[in-house]
Amino acid sequence: MGKKQTHTFGFELSSMKGLSGVYVFRNVNGDIEYVGTCKDTDETKENWRSRIRSHNSYNGKKLTNEVTFMDVFIPDQSINNRGLLILEYLLIWYLRPPKNLPV
Repeated sequence: MGKKQTHTFGFELSSMKGLSGVYVFRNVNGDIEYVGTCKDTDETKENWRSRIRSHNSYNGKKLTNEVTFMDVFIPDQSINNRGLLILEYLLIWYLRPPKNLPV
């Protein structure tokens, strides 16, 4: 059974409503495990809570018991989806998180 991933140190995912950004999952040692994006807009109907929870719901799940921390980067909100994906790609390229890399 997975642990709840709704807030940490007073941070609430619900406070991110309407904001798009990049998130980074870290393990207990602070090592980066995975980088992802959330485009929380009315057009996508996506939100942070559903995006994070989605990592528990399929066979190749990225959110496991070893993930204990999440960093969130909120860029200028005038960034478009392409810019957000480029930011995610650059972080994956630079940080090389194991759960983003092909097996």
